Formats: sequence, C-alpha cells, structure tokens
Amino acid sequence: MRTVSFAQMLRASREKAGLKQSDLAEKVGVTGPYISLLESGKRPPPADSVTLQIERALALPPKTLLRLAHIARTPEDIRRVTDLDRLYAEGRLAEDRKPELRPDSGVGLRRIPLINKVSAGYPSDFTDLDYPAGVADEYVVVPDLTDQNAFAITICGDSMSPRFNEGDILIVSPERRVKSGDVCFVRIDSPGEETSTLKQVFFDDEQTVRLVSLNERYPPNVYRREELSGIYRAVRRVEML
Repeated sequence: MRTVSFAQMLRASREKAGLKQSDLAEKVGVTGPYISLLESGKRPPPADSVTLQIERALALPPKTLLRLAHIARTPEDIRRVTDLDRLYAEGRLAEDRKPELRPDSGVGLRRIPLINKVSAGYPSDFTDLDYPAGVADEYVVVPDLTDQNAFAITICGDSMSPRFNEGDILIVSPERRVKSGDVCFVRIDSPGEETSTLKQVFFDDEQTVRLVSLNERYPPNVYRREELSGIYRAVRRVEML
C-alpha cells in the first residue's frame, strides 16, 4: 500500500478546507503560482518552516505534511531499498525511538549519520533528511540529542572561517527553531540551482532570506523563501570517534 504524495495531500487538504490556491498562499506568505507548482509536483516540498505554516493554515494534525515532505526528499534508490512508503503507512516513521545507550556509561547516546561534505564556500549537491539507520557510510556518536532527523556534515571550504574551518564536523538539528542570525545548513532549490551550503541566515523581511558567510571575502546572497527547501540549524561541533 502506497501513501499519498506531498503534492496530493496538499491539494486534497486545501480543497477540503475550501480554500483557493491564492487564499492559502496569502495565509502562508507565498504566491499562488508557487502553491500551484507544489500541488502539481513540479517543485519539491518547501522548507520545513513553510511546510509547518501550511499545516497550520489548513488546520492539519502536526507533521501530516512534514513527514511526506521528508519522504519526498529521500533519494528514490534509498526509498526502494527501505520501502519508506510502507513504513509510513504502517505508522513506523512516527514512532518515538529511544536514544542508543552505551552500557558502560549510562549516558544517552545517538549515532548521527555523517551524510556528506558540505561546502562552506561553494555549495554542492547534498541530500539530508530521513536516511534510515544503516544507510550512511559513517556515523558520529553524540550524547543527549533527541532529534530523530539530526545529521552530521563535514565542512569543506573557508567561507565560514575563522569560526568554522575545513574538516570541522557539525551536527544539524531540523527540529530546532531557526532564528535570524543562526548558522544553518541550507538547501537551495531555485531554477537552475539545486545545491546546499552552510551559512548564517537572516530574515530581513517576510519574502526573502539573506545567506551570509562569516569570511568577509564572500559576498552575501539573497533568495526568495520558496527557493529554499530546507533551513536547518547547526547545533554542535564534534570530533570523529
């Protein structure tokens, strides 16, 4: 049994709520054509913050659309191997799992997948959320982190120096609230540019996001919010074990 897609659920929920695409767009702070692109599947699900706004605007149960968005971002080959649709239909993706424990310490530990390197100077392709256990090639062990979707990245490049340098490993937590000025892993999904990067983010207005390097040699870049499919806060720097 296959679950509905993000696009199908969005359209059905909007129609059930009796809203036009323009009505929903106004509530969320995006454009009507953007909602149309989401419902047709021509654009990937938006950033988690926007997805949650859509859920609230449609009065949906928490994470109804968010889980579908995370599944949509998982590569097709990984979905075939792990059958994420079946796990979702069975409700297993929603289960709360306890952190792993190291018997000799009694401290709650979690194995965080080290997915890939992320460029801090020149964005590179990257897939982040919802890799099932056992898929990643490497892991880092982190104590007292409850976010089930947390992942680790290795920095390459120098645009975030001197605070963050090439080879540093950062833990990213999608569940943490992002504020203006936070250092975040950002997925960029704009026409002709599907990349990712680590930057300081600033929300100067309701429509745009400014991405700033800590290294002043790199100029800032400004994107429309709908061009960013993920903005996730970096919460910890760790060393490989």
